[in-house]
Order: sequence, then C-alpha cells, then structure tokens
Amino acid sequence: MNPVANINDTPWWQYILQVLLVVAVAECSYRFIETPFRRGAFGRTVAEFRDGTTTPANWARTHVPVCAACAVVLVVALGGLIFVPETPALSGEGAEVLNKEAKNTAPTDQQAADDTDKDNDGFPDGSYDLLMIGDSVSLRAVDTFDGVFPHSHIDAEKGRQFDAGRATFEGYIQQNLAGKIVVFALGTNGLVTDDQIDAIMDDAGDKRIVVFVNTRSPQPWVGSTNQAIANAATRYKNVRVIDWYGYSANRNDLFDGDGTHLSTTGVTEYLNLIHDAVKKDLPVHPEDHVNDPQPAAVKSATDALVNALAFKPHKLGTDK
Repeated sequence: MNPVANINDTPWWQYILQVLLVVAVAECSYRFIETPFRRGAFGRTVAEFRDGTTTPANWARTHVPVCAACAVVLVVALGGLIFVPETPALSGEGAEVLNKEAKNTAPTDQQAADDTDKDNDGFPDGSYDLLMIGDSVSLRAVDTFDGVFPHSHIDAEKGRQFDAGRATFEGYIQQNLAGKIVVFALGTNGLVTDDQIDAIMDDAGDKRIVVFVNTRSPQPWVGSTNQAIANAATRYKNVRVIDWYGYSANRNDLFDGDGTHLSTTGVTEYLNLIHDAVKKDLPVHPEDHVNDPQPAAVKSATDALVNALAFKPHKLGTDK
C-alpha cells in the first residue's frame, strides 16, 4: 500500500485506513478460514464427498456465502494477473540508459589541456568550464547535458560510489581538464562521510567552485549522506550544495518509476538547478553569441567607444 517508488507524503488518515483494512482482512481470515479448518470443517467435507452423503453441487447450494466469497477472490486474482500491466521499476527507456556498458568519460581524442597556458583564474586553457561526475542518476542527463552546459563535460557511471568518483576526478586533474567548476552528484550507491568529502576537497583545492548535489533514494544511508554533504557547505567556503532531496519532495513526476532515477522532466529540472547554482561563474565564450543581437550590439557600442577614446584631434598650427 506504500510503494517505495511513491515519494509523496502519506497523510495520517491514510495510515489509519490502512491499519483498519489490515485488521479487517485478518479478522476475515481468522473467522472464515483458520477457525473452520482448525475445527475439522475441511476433513468433514471431504468425508461427506467420499461416502456420498453430499455432492459438490449440493454442498455449494448449502454454502452460498462461502462459495460467492471464494468466486470473488478468484476473479479478482485472475483479473489482476491478466489485465494489470507490468510495472517494472524503470521505464523501458530508463532501463536501456542504465544498462549501457559504456560510461560517458572524456572522449578518447580529447587532448590534455596545456598547463603552461592558464586563464586568469589559474586553470589550464582548454579545461572544461564545468566538469560533472555522477552515478546512475546522472546517466539519464548525459544526452541533455551539452545543451545546458556547452564547453563542459559529464562523466556518469552506473553503480559509482563516492570514492570511485574521487578517483575519476583525479584523472581529469592529471589531464589538466578539470576547470573552475566541478559538480559531484554521488551518494546513491553508498554512505558518504565527512572524511570522504575532505579527501575530495583536498584534490579540488580552494580555488575551484565545488558543487555537491545531495541524493534521494529509498536507501537507509541517504539521511547520513545528505547530512555530510550539508556539513561540507559549512566547512568550506568554496562549496555549494544543491538540495535535490528537498526540491524533489512529493514530486513523483521527477522520477522514472523507482523514486531514484530521473524522468525526462526530472532531467530538465535537475540540470536547471545546477545551472542556476553556477551560471554567474560560467565563462563567457564570445563565439557562442555571434548571432545574438544583444551581444552584437554591446560589442558594436564598445568598439565605437574605444575608437572615440583613441581619436585625438590635431591642433591648429602644429604637426601634433
């Protein structure tokens, strides 16, 4: 009556109705099945059939309520088996995404950024504007990610735990591909502790913006994991926390049938939350705005101002 996939809060009166229903079913089972069997009703009926005292048809006519109740139960059970559709935890599309063996790691033709040339923030030129490292929850967002975060990269893998995410992050650091912003969307597959967060913050340093997305799933460690993530924001000035757990409360539409993995709507809102948290810090790439009228107008006005300031009128009677 309370499926794990349903993340909506259950009202108090519904719990009362559920308890009353359980008690009612238990009473019916005790009164009409258990007690008669204990008192030998089944054995007596079989004996009557054997010695010819009664026939099944006559017995049914003299036990109409019992037969009617059994018929209703049988019809409901068979109807459930035949007509109720299968309800797997994930949709077919969601299951296909999660079962892909290849993870979205850095492209094989991606050249390591040159550490000799660094931008104003001290990060290698050619590093990703934003690097996101996630688990199976993020896998559903891979195809949509580039449209929200150009010049960025997402690395998501089914079953990935926090320490494995840290090792993946270290690989991007070694290739000089980890830039100013890094997002960690981990914690679905195991407990996350303060010590694990300290270790990953040592790798990130105090110059990067580190974003942790907390998690929602029916696993018992979610509360402790989300608390450790919340603690990180109080212990590190460069940490930002996205409260996906709180945002998604009572929003079954954000999940793909299991209360954990994202639906299409969930992907959109998940990425938008991350974008809203870092949009002021994302680098601006002029080449992305060549056809945008507003940036073009601003550039034209800026060029005119620069030309005006550079112009110096000649004085009469001099060559200067």
